[in-house]
Amino acid sequence: MEARVAEHPSFAWDAWVDSCEDAYAKRARQEFAQLIKKTRLHPKEEWRVGKAADFAQRLYDDSDNRNDGTKPIVHILRVANKLLSLGIRDADTIIAALFHDVVEDHPEKLAGLNPRAAGDTHAKAIDWIHDKCDGDVADIVAHTTHRKDDIPRDAPRPLKISKYLEYVRTVADHPQALLIKIADVIDNITFPSPDPRQRDYSMEKYLGSTKILLEELNTHSKELVKLSGGGVAGALFILKIRFELMVAHRKAALSRALMPKFAHA
Repeated sequence: MEARVAEHPSFAWDAWVDSCEDAYAKRARQEFAQLIKKTRLHPKEEWRVGKAADFAQRLYDDSDNRNDGTKPIVHILRVANKLLSLGIRDADTIIAALFHDVVEDHPEKLAGLNPRAAGDTHAKAIDWIHDKCDGDVADIVAHTTHRKDDIPRDAPRPLKISKYLEYVRTVADHPQALLIKIADVIDNITFPSPDPRQRDYSMEKYLGSTKILLEELNTHSKELVKLSGGGVAGALFILKIRFELMVAHRKAALSRALMPKFAHA
């Protein structure tokens, strides 16, 4: 064990946290670092997670704030933190959670790191992740990525929502991607846009997606129990995440019910 530790020195979590100037992002970093330390991952896996977290942070350094007013990295860390707090100890799933939006948000940046790869920008981005990350990370990220190439920006709202729900159904085909999408949707419902029209549109999307995710959670429960440790711990994980998803569904429904009438237009 000592030789393994020497091969893979501990990631400098304290320095990583202290290097952040944004208060919200720093708080999310602190929680992430604390949860990772509690997971007691093998030093090699902890190093992989740390390097992924640092890369995700740097990738989003110059990004605009999200609709909720926070930096995009805050959402990404909250999604990873949700999975860690619920008991996920799989390094590939944690890294994929950190990367779950990167191909959608920054395909050109990633493709630029992999100019010789074949395919379009998204394919090059996924290929870069495959080359740089061990395990199943690239496959999981490919499933969590929402490609919008065939959806015009001015498409009517029902079409956009229909396409989004089609995407959610494809995500649910992959157990690890399913977990990440559940944590992603829960976070987006918990921290909505302050704009009434945008919030109403989002909550309509998430009302449909939480129904699909609850169904798929039941379908894939056996695989997810194994992924979260098996036995009693795995069963407890399923109960916790099902409960949180049901609460999120209720929040979305209540949010829409309280929206001004003009927001539904």
